[in-house]
Amino acid sequence: MPLLSIITINYNNAKGLQKTIESVVNQSFKDYEYIIIDGGSNDGSKDIIHTYNSYFHYATSEPDNGVYHAMNKGVKTANGTYLLFLNSGDVLYHNETLLELAQQVNEKPNYDIYYSNLLLSDPHTQTERLHRCPEKLTLSFFLNSFIGHPAALIKRATFNNMGAYAEHYDIISDWLFFVKAFLKGYSFQYVNLTVATFFLDGISSEGNQKHSEELQKVYQKELNFIAEDVVILKRFNARPHQWIAKLLSYIRKND
Repeated sequence: MPLLSIITINYNNAKGLQKTIESVVNQSFKDYEYIIIDGGSNDGSKDIIHTYNSYFHYATSEPDNGVYHAMNKGVKTANGTYLLFLNSGDVLYHNETLLELAQQVNEKPNYDIYYSNLLLSDPHTQTERLHRCPEKLTLSFFLNSFIGHPAALIKRATFNNMGAYAEHYDIISDWLFFVKAFLKGYSFQYVNLTVATFFLDGISSEGNQKHSEELQKVYQKELNFIAEDVVILKRFNARPHQWIAKLLSYIRKND
């Protein structure tokens, strides 16, 4: 069983896919399996997958139902102890990144989720910004920020216990997954490394309105799933950001 399963999803992003694949196969660390989930691209992505096919433990190209459906397909295929989601266009920070990350995992083993720093790069303005996470996570952090998905290792067993990503969202399901894991008491460990570069030219960066709409739906609809008690919602007559904080604090104290 490899330490890592690296999952790359892609749809019609041949240029980004090649960058991502090359950043993985050029790593000095080799204790990983590489999984490619392509959504049936018609832009040359299949040719790239074929070119690098010998590097993949599993690769498929077929229609899917969106980003999180593709990720969930990758989860079902994975055999590694930890999963790293590096979607097409994302790149590992340098060729020693996985080695440095594995060393940190070995020094502080058996956490459910390891989270690191993510470099945000805007190709339009040619600027970069480091998204650095705190060493200690709080509810306030999750209400105002996020863990960089391409800079996090998630134990495969955590998916077995918690279930898959919510597929009815396009942007926010990874954030929701981390919030649920935090509330349910799964263990998080900060690793002070910059693991990946995320380019601000995809759906998550362009879809600010979509993000706001999905976040509002989470506040209004998904909390009863997290709490497993919709009655709690009726106890708070407040604005969404206020009652989500009250509600989640209540859950944590009474879980």
